[in-house]
Amino acid sequence: MMLTWISQEQDISVTWLSLLTLTIPQYLALKERLITTQNDNPEEVSRLLLNELEARPADINLRVRLLKHFLQYNMIKDAYKHASAIEEKNLSVFHKNLTWYETFAEILVRYQRDLNFTSQLTWEFWFLSVSVLERLVALCLDEHIDNIKSSSEYVAAVFNLDQMLSKASQNIDGCPDRQLVAMFISHYQAQLLFHMATLVFKQAKKDLIPFKEASNITVPLLLAAYHATPPDLQSMWFINAPENRRHLVQHWHKEACYRSSQTGHVLLAAGRDRKSVILEKAAQYSTGMWREHLFKKMFVKRDQQLKMSTSFFVSYQQPLEPVLKLPETSDIKKYDEVAQLVYPDSLHHYIWIFFNSNLAEVDIKAFEGLHYSIKNLNNCAAEALNVLDILTFLYCATLCAKSKQEDTRNLIYYNQDRPSVLPASITDSLGTLNQSKFLAAAYKMYNNEPGANVGEIRLLLIKGIEVVRCVGHHGLDVKLLVTLASTFEDRAKYLTKQTEIDFNAARAELYWKIALPLLEKIKNNQVITYSSNRMFEYKSKEITISEATTFIEKGKLFSGIQLMNKKRI
Repeated sequence: MMLTWISQEQDISVTWLSLLTLTIPQYLALKERLITTQNDNPEEVSRLLLNELEARPADINLRVRLLKHFLQYNMIKDAYKHASAIEEKNLSVFHKNLTWYETFAEILVRYQRDLNFTSQLTWEFWFLSVSVLERLVALCLDEHIDNIKSSSEYVAAVFNLDQMLSKASQNIDGCPDRQLVAMFISHYQAQLLFHMATLVFKQAKKDLIPFKEASNITVPLLLAAYHATPPDLQSMWFINAPENRRHLVQHWHKEACYRSSQTGHVLLAAGRDRKSVILEKAAQYSTGMWREHLFKKMFVKRDQQLKMSTSFFVSYQQPLEPVLKLPETSDIKKYDEVAQLVYPDSLHHYIWIFFNSNLAEVDIKAFEGLHYSIKNLNNCAAEALNVLDILTFLYCATLCAKSKQEDTRNLIYYNQDRPSVLPASITDSLGTLNQSKFLAAAYKMYNNEPGANVGEIRLLLIKGIEVVRCVGHHGLDVKLLVTLASTFEDRAKYLTKQTEIDFNAARAELYWKIALPLLEKIKNNQVITYSSNRMFEYKSKEITISEATTFIEKGKLFSGIQLMNKKRI
């Protein structure tokens, strides 16, 4: 009897220990099961999850769990109301979550089916449906998310957007603002064309179609998508519009600038040294029944081809036609600046833009309000992070990514038909994991949301700041230092604000100061060694003695001019 009692006591102790080690999601699942077992009341589970969300409003997994709970118990209106309220806030944390948009898309299908009659669905529903499916397409095509989709899945996502846009265009007459309707159609038509072009390139990457063919058939799509102008945020209509509509149009403007940045750079790269050839291809591949032919090439399943008559891309009466004119570099630069705001904490997307731009002319806009720079560059505290630190970090990451790409092309066979620039979502990862962690940490600190791992974030920032300011064992390659010095020299020449000119010149002076002794070693035929586990591994041809001599002269000249400007000599 005594032995039995001890055994039971041990079981209870083990149970309590198990409860103490449960994670929050496990604890919630257990509590949910207890409620369901006792009375199977979905309302109680809803209240449990909603109470938890009050404490953790940005917990996407918890939001998705609530939506799936609503779906499981056929509480479709509750699911639609909750999801649409969150989406209206346009929170960046949801913007990158595939599961959220997959669940939302299921809710929209069920909500539409439950109402039975299309006439009962408001124009707001159709606007929202297209917006959600468009975001789902972007995530399904993206090769940089955790849950990579199969070919049939991302093709189906683009197909569904095309069909939904067709249906929406026929059911938004109830919207009282005709200008808003026109903007909606124009914006999402251009988004659809951009995603179709990305889809074709993605299929070529998978060797499902030749790159040469992909490059030809996408030119009309890219030109039409690029020349669809982003909404004008200075127009009288926008200024006088209600606040909720202004927010909607601002969101479209940002997405459109990202689209124009992407398509603009792809087109410029394709037309480099052969502008007339690209425009001839655009004219050739946008004649006759080109839309029907392209639809059949993208959507090969029988049930998809049977729905060609309800395709927005094929059947819309006012299609966006390709404008036979390549982008202007100055226009793309303006789009790039806004495009940064779409993925403000993504190193990959920054490098993609920097990769295709003149480094000295690129500015960062996502850290607006951060100190531009500081005079004491030996103060490497996390709080001392500034715009020029981040800009330098992005320069280093871009230059290393470019050197790695060039090194790879020299080592393996490279398909000459493959475009030199593809959309960022299907471009191989740019930058390393450690570099990406630094930028994400910088953006968290900038937004004052370091979270529980504040200590780790501070250490990441300090390490990165020390590297870009050449404090301690920075490990920056001599050629990288020379390029940084030259880039900041060039920046100082085109800037107009004196404080910014001085700060950029100070950075150039810093990098020349660190580079000159190393260049002297090369000139004297001495070996330079670098520390291991460097944050920036720069792979390039070694600097020759004659190159080192030229760089030394350039560095000394700049340093001399700086001394003259400071009236020290």
